[in-house]
Amino acid sequence: MKYLTNNQVLYGTVKTSTDKLILGRVRKVQKQLDRPLQYDDVLFDFDREFKVQSDVIYESIIKDNSAERVGYPTQKPVALYERIIAASSNEGDVVLDPFCGCATTLAAAENLGREWIGIDLWTGAAEDLQARIDAPVHARYEPPIRTDADTDSAVPDLPSINRIQGSTLRWMRLSHADMRAALYEAQGGVCAGCGRRVEVEFMELDHILPRADAAANTIDNRVMLCSSCNRRKSNILTMSGLARANRAAGWTQDAKDASMAADRARLHADSVKAVGRAAYSSRLV
Repeated sequence: MKYLTNNQVLYGTVKTSTDKLILGRVRKVQKQLDRPLQYDDVLFDFDREFKVQSDVIYESIIKDNSAERVGYPTQKPVALYERIIAASSNEGDVVLDPFCGCATTLAAAENLGREWIGIDLWTGAAEDLQARIDAPVHARYEPPIRTDADTDSAVPDLPSINRIQGSTLRWMRLSHADMRAALYEAQGGVCAGCGRRVEVEFMELDHILPRADAAANTIDNRVMLCSSCNRRKSNILTMSGLARANRAAGWTQDAKDASMAADRARLHADSVKAVGRAAYSSRLV
């Protein structure tokens, strides 16, 4: 900063400034000194006021072109996780990450000679981890079954919990192709972004809430968009943000049809979830 002198900001170097932060500090220092300020009076002393904390870990973010990046929106550097794991465990200990995402915690644990367990709703976590480490990855896609003797009395709500988990996991594991086909039909071939009627080969499966917010990949957060809307939305915009961007670009053809298509997609997702729960419950009656 051009106004810094020995890591300090002096009144004389900024006395003509109209910056609100500067003016506020001028009033504060003037009140403390109880006199008009002079050229060498210190407004900011960064060595004294803004010391770097010694208990903060600093690691560079993962650049877009880094070989480490796997495309997961909330991915953190392996080096950061290695520092945390090394400081809080010993070699041979077990590291658990119950929301492991793209499995950076598990990759760091493997690098440091720890045992590890990861849990995530996203079924792609196992594939991502296998691509990052040499050790074999053993994945389970069904909830574990309790083996203790009197399960029902130990956990009275377990039957209903298993019923919900069983139905939930099935609709959460719908394939990309299944979701595409179901939502295209539900939307009547209409893009939920611009309202155009588009052939299926020119439609893309996108997220309602963006992946940048770590949103789910399940059918209740999916919608079909034309290729242009898909590119404009990217993995950042919400559906309302896409609507604004389309209006600004003059791409919206029929806002009402687009809104109706989005509503049909959500209704269809709700029906898929409801049918799954009902089918599973009927077998337990």
